[in-house]
Order: sequence, then C-alpha cells, then structure tokens
Amino acid sequence: IYQHSESGVAVVLWGLLDNCPALITQLASDSHASDDELIALAWLQWGELCPEHLVGDFALTVASPKTGTVFLARDVMGVKPLFYRADADGVFFANSAAAFKPLKLGALTPDRDWMARFLLEVSYSHGATAYRELKKLPPAHCLTANADGRVRLRRYHQFRDDAAFETRRDVRYLEAYRSVWREAVACRMPATGPMGTENSGGLDSGSVTAE
Repeated sequence: IYQHSESGVAVVLWGLLDNCPALITQLASDSHASDDELIALAWLQWGELCPEHLVGDFALTVASPKTGTVFLARDVMGVKPLFYRADADGVFFANSAAAFKPLKLGALTPDRDWMARFLLEVSYSHGATAYRELKKLPPAHCLTANADGRVRLRRYHQFRDDAAFETRRDVRYLEAYRSVWREAVACRMPATGPMGTENSGGLDSGSVTAE
C-alpha cells in the first residue's frame, strides 16, 4: 500500500505500468517514482479519467480520505482480476473471490445459474461470479464508490473495429500499425540492461525480437 504524504491518497496496486517515462514527464514527477506513486499523482491530476492515461497490466484501488471516494480500475485486457463487494457496509476488494470468506461480511449466496453456465462452458459474463454478492470488475472498466453510497461503473476504453473494408494493400494502415506496434514493444522492453527473448518460431515472438 502506498500513501501520498500530502493528500493522504492511498493506492493498492497489483501489476505494473509500462508507460512510466511518459507519466513521469506528464506529471512532472521524480524520475525514480514507483508505479503506485505515479498512480496517486495521476489520480490527483486526472481523477476518474486516470485509467485512460495508464498502459500496463494492473488491478488498482485508490482511496481518497478527503472526499471519501474509493476508485477501482482494471487494465484494458483484463490480465489482472479484481473482485469487489459493494453494499451498506462499504466497498471491499481482492484479487480472488476466496479472499472474501475470512472477512465475515455475511453469507455468500451461490449463483446456481452462473455455476451451471460455467460447467457447460458457456459462462461469458465479465462481471458475474459464483456468488451473487460478489462482482468482478470487467476489463477496461473502472468503478467509483462515493461517500454517500453511490456506486458507478464505467467503461473507459473501447477497441475500434470500424475500419473500412479493403481488398488492396493500403500504406496508411501499414504505417499506422507499424507506429503503434513499435510504441507497444518499446514501452514494454526498456533498454536498462541485457535482455533475452524466447521464440516459438511464430510471427508474434519473431516480430518482437526483430523489433
């Protein structure tokens, strides 16, 4: 747990950020700032819009004592899970549904419909769990719980799939893809020392190594 000394904002992070250099510049932060410190500064700068500025694999919680706000966010791809329970007693969160049982928050009601769908391998819900009282924060979503008890779920990222149908090679698409690809590889492979790669012989790993 990290707590910002001036504001009292507390951050719980499971995961890592890949765009720390960009955040350090945008937030005028110390070059040695940790990931959770950067998240605290991002919250103070952008508030509920801070997930739009984060690149990485993460499940995070920000608590602001001055406003009584609790904020949860999960990475775009949903690499890190984040479970929560929001009721009259407050907002509780963990990276596993099993972690809620020792809290003694009351009985958990099995969701038999979810279980049946899971056993039939047709459980496609990104928010439901095996218990009705527990929810899973969907990928690319954030949740804000205010001091007055209001809870708001919001999707902060949407992948675009509206490209026009093309039957010929278009250099514009190729260059756009290449630019995003290079940025994605560069921010996840900082050249701070010797590095090695393990290749499967496929297109993905070979492209990363070549880049």
